Amino acid sequence: MQPTSSFLRTARRLVAIVSVVFGGIFLCFVSSFGAERVSLDELAKALEGKASETEFVVRDGEYKDLKLKLEVSGKEDARVQIRAETPGGVVISGESCLLLKGEYVTVEGFLFREGHSPIEGVIEFEGSHCRLTNCAIDAFNHPDPKRKDKWVSLKGQHHEVDHCTFRGKASFSVLLTVWHAPGVPNHIHIHHNHFVDRAQIKGKNGYETIRIGTSEVAHSDSITLVEENLFERCDGEIETISCKSGANIFRRNTFRECAGTLTLRHGNGSLVEENYFDGGGKKETGGVRVYGENHIIRGNYITRTTGRADGAIAFMAGNPKPEPHEWQQVRNVSLENNIVALNRGPALKYDENYGEDNRVVLPEGLRFVGNTFVIGKEGTFSEGSKQDTVSQWENNAILEMDELPEDLKEKLPKAMTVKEAGASWFENQ
Repeated sequence: MQPTSSFLRTARRLVAIVSVVFGGIFLCFVSSFGAERVSLDELAKALEGKASETEFVVRDGEYKDLKLKLEVSGKEDARVQIRAETPGGVVISGESCLLLKGEYVTVEGFLFREGHSPIEGVIEFEGSHCRLTNCAIDAFNHPDPKRKDKWVSLKGQHHEVDHCTFRGKASFSVLLTVWHAPGVPNHIHIHHNHFVDRAQIKGKNGYETIRIGTSEVAHSDSITLVEENLFERCDGEIETISCKSGANIFRRNTFRECAGTLTLRHGNGSLVEENYFDGGGKKETGGVRVYGENHIIRGNYITRTTGRADGAIAFMAGNPKPEPHEWQQVRNVSLENNIVALNRGPALKYDENYGEDNRVVLPEGLRFVGNTFVIGKEGTFSEGSKQDTVSQWENNAILEMDELPEDLKEKLPKAMTVKEAGASWFENQ
């Protein structure tokens, strides 16, 4: 007789209680109870006809040249779990990719390395409520420099990418992209990931680390949350993050020595909050680059950047009547309680790219409240025309000194560390 799903649920709860009482002695047993053990190349067949609340443990080993197409769905209270026997122990190499279509599915513990995708993406989720966690993609680059090679594509709603490491992307196209359909909010959650060593391609577009939406759907809200990620040396292009949709949140991320910016390229009403930017004095590092309307930029720390957008915070000039792919005027943007300190060049740039490509419309309605600007020997406060640009200036401080005052250090947002972001096992690779 096969155990019923209600029996399995009850048994799992009992084992979980026992594991707490005895200090985790039964942890291994809990994680494997009721799981079906398969090799990765058997997984698609094993998923056929399976009900929700099924756990699959993929045996450790190297799996080469595998185009894995999975179609399976769980339920909100009964997810399908697909995990490596040992985190990082399932190694996917050669010409391989993972395409998942479904709902309420978790993929955990896989490592992609020593190969590339045979199609235009390494991992693709389509559906809703799917989760990629504790995985890594390590230098899994297509050798053709003209071939689009996205590492993670998210299509649908309520997906989650967390505690993953993405290292060494040198190939063309975005590392992680959220595809947005007009009028359908994504509600994607991207958090506690480590993005590291994204190679710079001089003078090229399309090498973002994260992109949310596209210019064609820019006036529709994605409502994607990007928080508590660590970006190190993500140098692909000027837009480390490219926001091309509305109502997104970028919160408590750390950017270290990234030759790029967090760019609000298209869309309106996004929040940039409590992020930590440290350029380290590296060439072409930057902070925040702004187009569009009704954004809030607050509580961020931007230091030691070198003017990738000609300012630590750059407000871009817009077109009079922009086409979807062009440049929207900056209007009604609030800057609150930011600390912009010891950057090279201007802390604020009011008219970046003015005069280029018919960009002749200056920002309007900028509000500055409670910000502190520390101007060192290599910096200036601002550049560009402020006339009719700033509508509110209240309780801001401009300090000329070469060190950050002690009282400001206590107000800085928290910086993410490698121990807090990325796949926990990846440092041992």
